[in-house]
Amino acid sequence: TSLYEPEKIDVVEISPKVIDAAQYFQEYNHSPLQSENVELHIEDAKTYLSSTPQRYDIIISEPSNPWISGIGNLFSTEFYRQAFDQLEDDGMMVQWFHTYEMDDETVRLILRTFATVFDDLTLWNPLTNAKNGGDFLLIGSKSPRSVTEVSVRKRMSSPQVRNDLTKIHLFSPRGILALQSASNMTLQNLLGEGAVNSDYFPLLEYVAPKAFFQHRGSSLLDEHDERFHSSGTLLYYPEGKSEHGTLREIAEYQRRYGSEEKFRRVLQAWSSAYPDDPDPVLTLAALASSRGDYASTILYLRDSPHAENPIGNELLEDAETALSKLGESPFVR
Repeated sequence: TSLYEPEKIDVVEISPKVIDAAQYFQEYNHSPLQSENVELHIEDAKTYLSSTPQRYDIIISEPSNPWISGIGNLFSTEFYRQAFDQLEDDGMMVQWFHTYEMDDETVRLILRTFATVFDDLTLWNPLTNAKNGGDFLLIGSKSPRSVTEVSVRKRMSSPQVRNDLTKIHLFSPRGILALQSASNMTLQNLLGEGAVNSDYFPLLEYVAPKAFFQHRGSSLLDEHDERFHSSGTLLYYPEGKSEHGTLREIAEYQRRYGSEEKFRRVLQAWSSAYPDDPDPVLTLAALASSRGDYASTILYLRDSPHAENPIGNELLEDAETALSKLGESPFVR
């Protein structure tokens, strides 16, 4: 972000080893510690924030996993209140957290604690682990604000911003907006009743390790993902139906960084919106075949005009042959 012309960035890192490791990522991070507008502070983030008079437009917190001893105080009401007080009037805070090796109640605890300080929330899901959860960005604003195609397009007019987004296969404003998984209303409804994580009652540090040792992952946020309606055929957008190119972009992003389930649902949305395009149907059929679900492959193709496509025809024939060898009828419902 030091390339995006901010006036000043304060980087706070407690571990010198992490600072030493930054040199190995220069190809991707553009050597931020060498930028004139970046000041490094080797310090505990909470201690630094409580001792500086500086006010910020944005505060980004990406500590280690919540189950690690001492990390819970960077997810506490006291830390969030300190951050809130040091934001400008139109400022925002970004909190990273994950849902792998977590359970639903621990996720709710994190959300509920953050929401005691920030009223206006949005949730973004840039990365999903297919088996056990994903990575999320919880964004809180001091005052209500919305992200629009116009505002994103304006930021993408910067060559530095555009080039970095292209590296992770994001090419359009709607491709970026498609990473938002929940609105303020949905998040407020998910909070539930219960305690919050405080410096005086550090619940997170004790409940988080339980799910970690049980190798559990929370599905709470996936189950309430607004990008997908209950039918699984539509994507959620603040500003209406997606264009053909956008669906292709989102599908490719989910193929690379999402779970197969989310990839599949984007393909279904794409196929529903543009039934004449063979690509989503053929990809859905190929996915089903690759996991041995030959019945679904046949369902996708049997009554589809895309079965006449050479690829579709081959997939259909292979699926029917496989079912026959398994002693199952290819005439599935």
